[in-house]
Amino acid sequence: MVFNVRYDRSYMPPRIVKTVYELNEANDYLSKGHTVLFEPVNLNSALYSNGFIFKNRSNGQCQIAESREFYVQYGRAIHLSEDECELVIPVKHYARERSLNIDWAAYVIPIEPKEGELFYVEDLIEDILVSEFWSSKS
Repeated sequence: MVFNVRYDRSYMPPRIVKTVYELNEANDYLSKGHTVLFEPVNLNSALYSNGFIFKNRSNGQCQIAESREFYVQYGRAIHLSEDECELVIPVKHYARERSLNIDWAAYVIPIEPKEGELFYVEDLIEDILVSEFWSSKS
């Protein structure tokens, strides 16, 4: 097994900005002297993928596809004809799994941040489209 190891002993990894989704947890950090930045949770329309659930008329199995005609790996085309597959319902898929029980979250800033200091945010509140490949979004 190979590990990527930094040999620079003076290297200090960035401190972590924690993301919290519960008020009690935010209050705990506030009582310890942390700065807590509250942000709204907004869904990003670019992360939605549209598709359909199709039901195979012969075996009753359902599948999700972006349309009746789509391509799979190695450029092979798939056609779901109306004779073979019944359209059940149009669907949307959101690329990020997150709880929608609340519409806010908060960043907990480490104590005594220095101007110009770099931090690592372990869980972004903002939903950002990073990449797309065929019908898949990250």
